[in-house]
Amino acid sequence: MSLHHAYCQKLDAQIDALNARLELARANARKFAAEGKITASEELADAEKKLGVLKGKLAALGTASEGAWGEMKGGVEKAWDDLSDAAKRAFDKYEQPTPTCHYQAPVTHEK
Repeated sequence: MSLHHAYCQKLDAQIDALNARLELARANARKFAAEGKITASEELADAEKKLGVLKGKLAALGTASEGAWGEMKGGVEKAWDDLSDAAKRAFDKYEQPTPTCHYQAPVTHEK
């Protein structure tokens, strides 16, 4: 076997090894993307569930007597806090940041 042939075989083997690693990286990327979709779906579903709970409590609060209203108020406030926390987690992860303008007009000094 010539040195030239051995060099080509070595390079072919390195290419095969690199290709295998790239394929594994692609598979991992697909897995992470799928896991992210699952997590996002679960977190958004949790926020929507808590929204439904709050709407139900608010409807009940609207028809409650004065005496019952005072007792129900704490439950409504807790439902609001739960919804706010779940929504904040979802917004922090999945909401696009609002673009901001970093342009600052030049300062001129007039005399």
